[in-house]
Amino acid sequence: MRSPVTILQHNRPRHVLVSIDQWNALIAAVDAAGSPSSFPSTAILDVLSDLVIAADAKGIITASSRTARMHFGQRCECGQPLEGIAIEAERAMMRDVVRRISVSGEETIVHLAAGTHPDRMIRWVIVPQHGGVVLVGRDGPPTVR
Repeated sequence: MRSPVTILQHNRPRHVLVSIDQWNALIAAVDAAGSPSSFPSTAILDVLSDLVIAADAKGIITASSRTARMHFGQRCECGQPLEGIAIEAERAMMRDVVRRISVSGEETIVHLAAGTHPDRMIRWVIVPQHGGVVLVGRDGPPTVR
């Protein structure tokens, strides 16, 4: 096994199976970087089908998955404010959630409007990581009006 195996669910990539040698190489690359902001590695994030965004305690994006970058475009690039992925009415809440999780270390779930598709919601699981947060999102069904 020289390359990753993608496992599909409903014709969409859901999991990636890698050899232990590949896994150890990925972990070694993260360890060699030695910086908390360098993990999660973009190489690891880019194989995920979920929207994944990492941000520091100040709410600045430090990493994002290919899926998130495709969904949010430049608003999801490293160095951009995390609140930029939220619609204007939800940006203050986004700042508060990031601040609270960074301090408390407790995971939370929030549902926010998908800025790119106003009639859809994204379910975000937000977890603490290295003094910042990681958001894992899934695009939800259209909202009922």
